[in-house]
Amino acid sequence: MLPGCRMVHIGKMLLDASVLAAAFCLAFVIRFEGSVPAPFADVMVLYLPLVVTAKLAILLLAGRLKPTWHHTNLREALRMVLWLVLAAGLLLSWLQVKDWIVTLPVGYVLPVGVVLLDLALSILGMLGIRAAAQLLNEKRRRRAIAQNTSDRMPTLLIGAGRAGAMVAKEILARPDSGIQRSE
Repeated sequence: MLPGCRMVHIGKMLLDASVLAAAFCLAFVIRFEGSVPAPFADVMVLYLPLVVTAKLAILLLAGRLKPTWHHTNLREALRMVLWLVLAAGLLLSWLQVKDWIVTLPVGYVLPVGVVLLDLALSILGMLGIRAAAQLLNEKRRRRAIAQNTSDRMPTLLIGAGRAGAMVAKEILARPDSGIQRSE
């Protein structure tokens, strides 16, 4: 991998980590209706690095943190959702058994509602930045193609029915096909 590509990949991982951290903190804010009580603010600070690191590790090991966001499709999105659900499930399981493993001061309990809100916000955030990257990439691609209209071939599409509709739909969807379209 080229050094510049590595920097982009690190930048995307940092953005993913930021989205996951923001989702976790926002889950507390939503759960406590905008005013997080001091003991729960301490819980948030205590669990934040653990939760973000665990989610990133799970997604990284599962191969869901790919540097090419603009190639994310519905199957990739579903896989990311499933791995985030698994991470939330593991966190909920850990909350049930942590008292046997680690003794924390009284009041350091992570509310289940926060975990569930965090899951929903993490899914929205992670898929949202990938969808935005796809939209920006598509916009750039269409703009570049629109600037190179001189080499397009005028084409007349004759025919009706399903086959003609499919061809027309493909022409509309693929401005890079080199076919000049008229309205």
